[in-house]
Amino acid sequence: MQRQFTPAPLSLRVQVMTPAERRLTCAQPLFSLPARTRVMGNLSMRMVCGGQTRYLQVSVQVTDRYLVAARPIAARQTLSDDDIDWRTGSVSERVIGSGQPLTAAMLRSAWLIHSGQRVTVIAGGDGFTLHSLGKALGNGATNDTIRVKMDSGQQVSGTVTTAGQVRVIL
Repeated sequence: MQRQFTPAPLSLRVQVMTPAERRLTCAQPLFSLPARTRVMGNLSMRMVCGGQTRYLQVSVQVTDRYLVAARPIAARQTLSDDDIDWRTGSVSERVIGSGQPLTAAMLRSAWLIHSGQRVTVIAGGDGFTLHSLGKALGNGATNDTIRVKMDSGQQVSGTVTTAGQVRVIL
């Protein structure tokens, strides 16, 4: 996967979602990506071992630097270095050509929580706070709403906090 990104991103995480018993085992597997431009998010990756082929479900998360407006920018204003600043966290959602203007639809915030991850769920009310553990049922960035399957089996929805926890409103 690292060869898919030039230059290399700040972080690249590939999580194989296919259960181990459904994967092939060999010394030198060959992997190939789907024939499309998207190389992050949930993907199906082909694995070939000794003439056998399997398709693995993988989750690819990328964190890198991105541009933001350093101050308000007027319409038709020519940008200078002082108008933009670098931040870390957003991820491009598709291939962006050189010189192409960046739009919000092309970027998303980096996920703090990944599908399948154990997360702390915080619920509170008047004078009390409860902490519990569950399994994230989706990916989420700060302020995203995601579902969590609690250890009891119950599913709840909550908001991802900057600390990578899920806050549930009672």
